Amino acid sequence: MRPVPPDPAWRLRVGPRVHDLAVRTLVVAALDPVPDAGPGAGPDGEWWTRAGDAAGFGADVLAVPAAAAAATGAVRALPTLRDRAGRPVAVATAATAVAAAATAAGAEMVLDLGSGGPDLAAAVAAAGATLVVGPGADPEVVLARIRAAGLPVDRLALDPGAHAMPAGVVRACVVRVDPDADDPTVALAAVAEAVVAGARVVVTPDVVGTVKVVRMLEAIVARVPVSVPAPARSEAPTGVGGSR
Repeated sequence: MRPVPPDPAWRLRVGPRVHDLAVRTLVVAALDPVPDAGPGAGPDGEWWTRAGDAAGFGADVLAVPAAAAAATGAVRALPTLRDRAGRPVAVATAATAVAAAATAAGAEMVLDLGSGGPDLAAAVAAAGATLVVGPGADPEVVLARIRAAGLPVDRLALDPGAHAMPAGVVRACVVRVDPDADDPTVALAAVAEAVVAGARVVVTPDVVGTVKVVRMLEAIVARVPVSVPAPARSEAPTGVGGSR
């Protein structure tokens, strides 16, 4: 597969910042759920240490999952996480109410890994946040709904899954693996394939491996010409046994 060359039009707005994705792929760390109790729940607990490590290892955005039972804890953690890690924060949810509460608390990105639909997109648009949509439904249908909800295209990234990628939208790659149970090389191979195909936002629980793969591919693509001109027509070469 030939790498998709960087497109100068690739831009994604996250909060007040516009990311030039033609230069740098955005890595979003999919963190574990925020603990409501136990040794990892305190401000110096294990969860906060891992979240800080994700930022230190090169994650550009830190994403907290907001399952129904943990939504309150996740939303409550966002401002502290943003301030301590110095990174934009995101919430992973398909629930419109959770997305609205999270963006009100400071989340600048929402990961729709389910089927939140137009109401979720409208809530994200109203908050001025960014939406990353995981694979599933036909991307053209999803894109039409999101545009109808009023979300600007520069605040949208979309994982097409097995479908064709719509034109004019930033491509995402959402990694769905358990790094403790699955072979990490399989997930990293999928990330590499997606980035070569043009993905410029990668959501992953494996920050260390993903950052290494993505930055390596960026360096390779930056040094490989995207087109090779046809050789100029020349006369027959001279040499042993040859003549002009």
